Amino acid sequence: MKAFTSKDLWDVVDLFFKSNNLALPQIASYDDFLNVSLTQIAADAPPIIVDVEPKSRKEYKFTRVTLRVLKIYPAEQFAKNKPNDCRLQNSTYALNFNARVQITTQNFGDEEVLKERTFNMECPLCPIPMLLNSAHCYTNQFPLKHIRQQRVRNDECPFDEGGYFIVNGSEKTLIASEVNRSNRITVLQGDAKNPKELISAKVVSSVPERALYCKIDVKLEYVNDGAQKQPMLMCYMPGFDTPINVFILMMVLFPGDSFTDQQLLQIISPDNDPEIINVAKLSYQFCINQGINSPARALQLISQQFKPVLQEAISDQTITELMKTKNHFATRFLPHIGTDQAYNYQKCAFIGYMSNLCIQCHLNKRGFDDRDHWGSKRLQLAGSLLHDLFRRCFGDFCGSVAKEIQRKKISFQDDNQEQIFRNQFKITAVNLISKQLCSSLATGNWRTGRVGQNAGKKTGASQNLVRLSYAAAISQIRRTTSGIEESSKAIGPRILHGTQFGYLCPAETPEGAKVGLVKNFSLQCRISVGCKENDTKIKQILKNFQYEGEICLKNLSQSLQGVKVFFNGQWFGCVKLEHAKLLTRHLKECRNGGRISFETSISYNEEAKELVVASDSGRVLRPLFALTNEINKDKLLENSKLNICRDDIEQAMKKQDGWEYLIKNERRLIEYLDPYEEEQSLICTDLMTFNKNQEIIQQIRSGNYSLIPPTYTHLEIHPCLILSAISALIPFPDHNQAPRNLFQASMGKQAVGIYALNFEKRFDTQGINIIHYPQKPLTQTRTMKYVKFTDLPAGENLVVAIAIYTGFNQEDSLIMSHASVDRGLMRCWYILSHEATCEIESRSDLSKRDLVQKICRPVDNVIHPLDRNCEKYLQADGMGKIGQSIRQGSIVIGKKEPKRDSYDRIGAEGNLYEDCSTIIKNDEIGYIDNIVLAREKRDNYSDDSGSLSYSAKVKVRSNRPPQIGDKFSSRHGQKGTVGMLYRQEDLPFTYNGVTPDIIVNPHAIPSRMTIGQLLECVGSKVGAMLGQIVDGTPFEPPVEGDSHEDYLTSKLFKCGFQKHGYEATFCGFTGKILNYRVFIGPTFYQRLKHMVLDKVSARATGTVTTLTHQPLEGRQRYGGMRIGEMERDTFIAHGAAAVLRDRLMFSSDGTDFLLCKTCGMIAWHADQKKISTLSQPKCYVCDDKAEFCLVTMPYVCKLLVQEVQAMGVQMKFEVQTE
Repeated sequence: MKAFTSKDLWDVVDLFFKSNNLALPQIASYDDFLNVSLTQIAADAPPIIVDVEPKSRKEYKFTRVTLRVLKIYPAEQFAKNKPNDCRLQNSTYALNFNARVQITTQNFGDEEVLKERTFNMECPLCPIPMLLNSAHCYTNQFPLKHIRQQRVRNDECPFDEGGYFIVNGSEKTLIASEVNRSNRITVLQGDAKNPKELISAKVVSSVPERALYCKIDVKLEYVNDGAQKQPMLMCYMPGFDTPINVFILMMVLFPGDSFTDQQLLQIISPDNDPEIINVAKLSYQFCINQGINSPARALQLISQQFKPVLQEAISDQTITELMKTKNHFATRFLPHIGTDQAYNYQKCAFIGYMSNLCIQCHLNKRGFDDRDHWGSKRLQLAGSLLHDLFRRCFGDFCGSVAKEIQRKKISFQDDNQEQIFRNQFKITAVNLISKQLCSSLATGNWRTGRVGQNAGKKTGASQNLVRLSYAAAISQIRRTTSGIEESSKAIGPRILHGTQFGYLCPAETPEGAKVGLVKNFSLQCRISVGCKENDTKIKQILKNFQYEGEICLKNLSQSLQGVKVFFNGQWFGCVKLEHAKLLTRHLKECRNGGRISFETSISYNEEAKELVVASDSGRVLRPLFALTNEINKDKLLENSKLNICRDDIEQAMKKQDGWEYLIKNERRLIEYLDPYEEEQSLICTDLMTFNKNQEIIQQIRSGNYSLIPPTYTHLEIHPCLILSAISALIPFPDHNQAPRNLFQASMGKQAVGIYALNFEKRFDTQGINIIHYPQKPLTQTRTMKYVKFTDLPAGENLVVAIAIYTGFNQEDSLIMSHASVDRGLMRCWYILSHEATCEIESRSDLSKRDLVQKICRPVDNVIHPLDRNCEKYLQADGMGKIGQSIRQGSIVIGKKEPKRDSYDRIGAEGNLYEDCSTIIKNDEIGYIDNIVLAREKRDNYSDDSGSLSYSAKVKVRSNRPPQIGDKFSSRHGQKGTVGMLYRQEDLPFTYNGVTPDIIVNPHAIPSRMTIGQLLECVGSKVGAMLGQIVDGTPFEPPVEGDSHEDYLTSKLFKCGFQKHGYEATFCGFTGKILNYRVFIGPTFYQRLKHMVLDKVSARATGTVTTLTHQPLEGRQRYGGMRIGEMERDTFIAHGAAAVLRDRLMFSSDGTDFLLCKTCGMIAWHADQKKISTLSQPKCYVCDDKAEFCLVTMPYVCKLLVQEVQAMGVQMKFEVQTE
């Protein structure tokens, strides 16, 4: 068998990315929502029962929700609903769904049903927004080998990964949110603010499909038993204002009419641990002393304290309080275990186990759980979020349909009753489901909560997809947020946790207040979807597992001893200690053979005596190579081998889905692990370490060994896969200081490149940049091609010199070659789209030629036109020609609206119009790049709508060559702005005439320690000389030598250069050789979106705010620049008092006032604009004794005087006159 090499490893990575789209976490979750959740929610909804006639009843039961497929070629149903058409028409990209309704009609006699008839009917339900690139999306309806060509033909980018929605023409993405796991116990230390609370064991029991939710908290806390305070077990749960003693709760749940103290204590400590029993006895004895010694007495006491919540309130007066309490514990208490009284003993055992964990922590026999452990987190992606929202909307829909049908009193004898039902379903569903889904996606406000209750709101669930670059869009789709407020001072959720390794990127997180709260998935991360069929199979395997003819799993009524088996949080049973490993191995064999899903987690904790099986959705997973180990009689590792070999890879590469072949192979080639299963594994970090371990094993076989080899269970596919899609673009990141990689992860998303190949067909409202001459980096990482950076690069290879030259590159500024800029270096387009919409209430208005909004030249019958010369450059349709130049003040889209009078009437003053054209502002200079006129379908789900609205979109393109003030960055967090542009003859040059494109200050290197940039420069220099791409993949050993530095420097030396990249250079001004060596070579640089033309702001005297008379705020509104405290201090330090006075008063809100020198108050004057010595001011306080003087002060000073007067404080001015 051939040895497993690095090439084989990268072939496996190729297979992984061929089957795993970068947007797969969102797409897989959404597909599960469409294929499973829609039908499940509809089927679980209670039937709609309508009593139409006195002795007639009709029952509607939803059985299935499916996509409405037309009876033609499948792609034809998308003919009017293609993604890019939706962008242009400001409509929502959605597909129509049908609901199959089972209708049962019943006619009653006096006491029985006389006639019953049941039939199924397909009813149009509603359109549901479609996630791009999902299974039913238009872009996926073509053969796989032609899919890219078909996307190009339909004006889509062939590299678009999807994973976002189009709502009202805007691209929206749902951000994955972290939530704590449900149905699993978490033991935490007591609240420090509550001294009596010692330990708390919490569980959130929930059944999302049925909207059942119950939070249980068992606490060990000090309770006064009359003589002294004793630690006792108390349970906090919904429906009870005061805590309940755990033993009282166990008595209620215990089957039968009697029990012994030994039976209850054995539930808490099945192993009869005397220390645990002694602590538990204190709580039990307290119950006995209170006279609670039977289930009936315990139920009576609990019933007196029970206060049912609104949803559980029972109006039937014949039901007693005891029956209400019993019903609550059967259906609402710990619902994940069961919702029937048959599960009461399992619930009793579960409460006992929670009590056991509390006591173990109290006795220091067990540690506390870590709430930041990523095994205890679940992620809500597109499917999970839409599931919660749709369930709520569908409940409202069912209630509304029932009311409408009841109100209309449709008779069973109506011939067109089916059509009436269909229409009613469609109208109600569109209003209550489609519009609510679109509204939530558009605003990000998510309605959460249970059906029938007032739902809380979750904000920020959706965001506009950022299209600054291709990498920025991918990063946003693969982002997760913790939901913790930015202002939170908690450190735990922000820092890197060990259990995040391999699942979340250690480098990509925002700077500032959101650091650590917003994270990104690693390249190899997968999110589990979950499946009910898989859950059923796992339960059968657990129940039927036998060893030597004996069923190993005992249910809780049979035994509570041994290893506890948990499945999705439910205590499923117990197995003997000797059978636990056999059951674990059997489950893993079933997983590897494909009998159960590869997403299933199987974790056996021998120390805690727990076998935890999880198959729920929202868990993070990652793939690893599986190893097989052989242990000798001395318990030393005798043999360790990879299960996968070259033959397996070759076999997988021949198949359509080779990755699925590898993960579902019975030989256990690759396994998906979650953080809990990973904790019970030992993972080798890389192939080199594994090979060294093999050498140690060989020494053991020969009998000469000095080291004991670790028993690895798995091998990393490659360590670089722990990075995110953005961090994976950084060459040699393992040689950089950690914060620099974090900065590059932020700046890499701001780099100017080509964000999509269909940018000419798009009209993005946010300003975008397109670089003219993108280049592939000379130094690349192996993962770069999977993020499409080689196809859509964002930057260019520049000759960079690290040197001091004339002083214009101090403090992170750069010196740039003007000649290189003239030749096209880092040039880009800035593209901004302008839009105007015309809304016409009725189509008949067009035929009557009434006064309506029009997109045209705003000339005829227009009062106060914005530009009287617009006829010279606007066409009759109100838009200019493609290629026409425009500048500030030009009209880009002409539009006029009918003038309304004071009563909001149109036409009362004649056929007059107002000019509502879109004009160019903010010093924009450019050319019209493209124009489109489209009919809008915003929120319109029918083509038969009487209203009509259409929009005109004009795309303006401007050229942006680099200039002083523009921002640039390397791929290592070394950012800077252009400080000077020098002609080529003024720049330093090497002995062979090479002049640098950029000169960077050498002080940027030592403190920041970006050694990766130096290695990239040397590597790119080698690549340029040899005509090859240099590998900068992190954690990848070099081809030759012990380190990348040795390998690259030796290669550079062979090319005839100084091995460390230094060269002698000549001064461009004098021609003399410089007395220092210059580090020079090619480096990949990025131009960032921050350009000086977007920042420039100047203002003369202009519009001011009404209240304060100060200039407006913001560049878009031609606002002023605020002088803050730091600027004020600077003027004071320079002694520029007059400048400070000018900036703070005369340039802002300086106003002339008349003051009364007698009382010191502001005088009244009839007209403030005409203050003079001839006018007659008046002081109401002093009257004839008043003496006036004219002063200048800020207007807000007068405002302050008036505001404090309202609080009863009088401010007076003292005026000194010469």
